[in-house]
Amino acid sequence: MVRAEVLWPILMFLQKGYGFDPRAFLAARGLDMQTLQTKDTQVNAAYLSELFDEATHFTGDANLSFKLGEWANPHSLGVFGYLLLHSRDINEALQKLCRYYPLIGRTLKPLLAETKNRYKLGFMFYFDGEFTPLGKYQSEIHLSAALSLINKIASEKIIPEYATFRHDQPSDLSEYKRIFGEKLYFGEDENALIFSKESLAVK
Repeated sequence: MVRAEVLWPILMFLQKGYGFDPRAFLAARGLDMQTLQTKDTQVNAAYLSELFDEATHFTGDANLSFKLGEWANPHSLGVFGYLLLHSRDINEALQKLCRYYPLIGRTLKPLLAETKNRYKLGFMFYFDGEFTPLGKYQSEIHLSAALSLINKIASEKIIPEYATFRHDQPSDLSEYKRIFGEKLYFGEDENALIFSKESLAVK
C-alpha cells in the first residue's frame, strides 16, 4: 500500500497534458478525486503501474514517466523549491532535497550516500518504518525529476557518472540515454544515480 497522495500529481499531469480522464480510472478501483486528497488514505501500490499502463495505451506515448519527471520545477514547489534554489552548490541542494522532502510528500524518501569518490542518490518508499524499492515507472519518474531539478538550478549541466535500475533493460534506451547519460545498468539491486564529487561541487 502507498499513500493516495502519490497518485494526485500524476493524474493532474495526465489530465492537463493529454486529456486523460482520471475519474474513469479511479471509479474502476472504487476511488474518486476527493478520496485521494483525504489525509492518510492508502491505495494499492499496483495502481501506480496500472495508471501508467493505461495512460501509455491512451496516449501512445511510452515515455510518459520521463516527461512527468522532467516537469519538476523548483519554482512550483513552494518553500521546498525555495530551499533548493538557495543552495551554494549541488551537494547542498541534494542534502536539502533529502532533509526537506517531507514538505511535499511523506511516502517517498530520497537517500544520499557518500563513498570515497562519489555520491549516490536513490529513492525508496517509506511506510511504518519499512523501506520498499520503487517499481519501474516510479524509478523513472523520481530519478528523472531529481535530475531535472538539479539541472534547473545548476550553473552547468550535470550528468550522472552512471545510473542503475532494478527492472530489466527496455528495448529502447534512447530516452534513458538522453536523460541519464550513456552508462546504464539494469537488473541491479537498486534504483540510483551515481555522481562524481566534482559534479556535486558545481555552483
